[in-house]
Amino acid sequence: MVFLSTTLTEEQIRRAEEFHGHWCPGLAWGLRAAEWALREVGRAGDEDVVTVAETDMCGVDALQVLLSCTAGKGNLLIRNRGKVAFSFYRRGDGVSLRLVARTLPDPAEEETRTLRENPCRTAEQEARLGELRAARARRILELPLEELFERKETTEPVPPVAPMEPSVVCAACGEKVMETHARLRRGRVLCEACFETEMPRK
Repeated sequence: MVFLSTTLTEEQIRRAEEFHGHWCPGLAWGLRAAEWALREVGRAGDEDVVTVAETDMCGVDALQVLLSCTAGKGNLLIRNRGKVAFSFYRRGDGVSLRLVARTLPDPAEEETRTLRENPCRTAEQEARLGELRAARARRILELPLEELFERKETTEPVPPVAPMEPSVVCAACGEKVMETHARLRRGRVLCEACFETEMPRK
């Protein structure tokens, strides 16, 4: 397997694919974004590198594997705005960048959409869809990074370190909830779920 442009190793690509569960164009987008981020901000040691994803698509998994930015550590934030865009921050020296995916023409776009939207695909059609998706993912890996993404300045300051706040007990369900997520209703401390049950949105 030879990729003409990406500097990622086959091992890095394999680990991302194993973590994600399948190979697809969305994962390839994430791999290339991570490749650019590795070049400018590096891989997180702990929480020193932060990623903000403006999408919840497949590519986010590649960022977790290659950059060591995860939801559990609090240095992966998903603010789903429906954009294939990612911001990266290095807390130590303030280096940051935002990558926004460029429109990548796909001559097979109509065929791919038709197959994808068909809920009764035959085995032959399923195989064809797989071929088209693999070809697009390969193209994403082969193109220069600058043809895939527009590099911009970040639009937000570096996110704060994940908070460590005390917990309180919900008066309704008896479960602990972080104080910053608790709600107060008629003198009772409630978790968000119980608050919404008692005060349903119309």
